[in-house]
Amino acid sequence: MLDLRTADWHRLERMLGEAEARAGGYRLERWIGAAPPELHDDLVLMMEGMNDAPQSDDVDDMKWDTSRIAASEALDSEFAQLTYSMLARRDSDGAPAGYTRVYVDLAQPDGWGRQADTVVLREHRGHRLGMVLKVSNLLWFREMEPDVERIITWNATSNAHMLAINEAMGFELIDEWNAWQLEV
Repeated sequence: MLDLRTADWHRLERMLGEAEARAGGYRLERWIGAAPPELHDDLVLMMEGMNDAPQSDDVDDMKWDTSRIAASEALDSEFAQLTYSMLARRDSDGAPAGYTRVYVDLAQPDGWGRQADTVVLREHRGHRLGMVLKVSNLLWFREMEPDVERIITWNATSNAHMLAINEAMGFELIDEWNAWQLEV
């Protein structure tokens, strides 16, 4: 959890500047709410890229296509989830490279925002794009949603890279969930 009331915003801006210096050759696109249909193919790549995140061997890959993206976007709207999303693209060819989003529950404004998906595709890793995406989106989100006091996120303990980004940003562990699986 990141408490936005006590977050070190100057430190976050410095971290963003340092990360951007290593992320040359990429640009960010952002939107509020449902992604326009022309981005659905890019979002399929991003969501399929989540399968490449460190996870246990017994987790099945999720399959995505544009109809599933459209359905997911419609559910966000139906359940009054307002999303703030960013997509990183490589300048040279426009290839989508990374994605992140944060959302608020408009039906139940409780002072909490939720950090959802963040992914950097394998061929684009090593440029600090995860940090650029998450911090840029957080700064924009804070500007747009000043009443939100906290952001909660969740990660698999096997995803050391994303956990390191979250810790550097000031997220603190508030809960740990365990899952068990039994083959039948």
